[in-house]
Amino acid sequence: MSHASNIGRHARRGAKQMRSAARRMRNTAEEEGNGMMHTFQQMGGEAIDAVKDGYEGVRNTAQEYVDQGRARVGSLEQSFERQVQQRPVSSIFAALGVGFLAGLLFCRR
Repeated sequence: MSHASNIGRHARRGAKQMRSAARRMRNTAEEEGNGMMHTFQQMGGEAIDAVKDGYEGVRNTAQEYVDQGRARVGSLEQSFERQVQQRPVSSIFAALGVGFLAGLLFCRR
């Protein structure tokens, strides 16, 4: 064999090894990229779940406050009705006084 054919054979073998190493690097990079993408998707899903849970918590708390407010208004209404039934004349004079004060406040010229 000649010296030139040995150099050519070594060059081809070196090129083949380089291609193989490049393929391995590409495959490793793809695997790492896929792993990172999966991790980011999972993190995004967890973030969405956390936001949904927070929203549900706020909504439930707000609904509780609304329900408590309705119950309180209902009890105040019953108390007011009971007061009017027990003292109708006093209630009329109180309503007149409130109406008079409201008229003074809102009808200023």
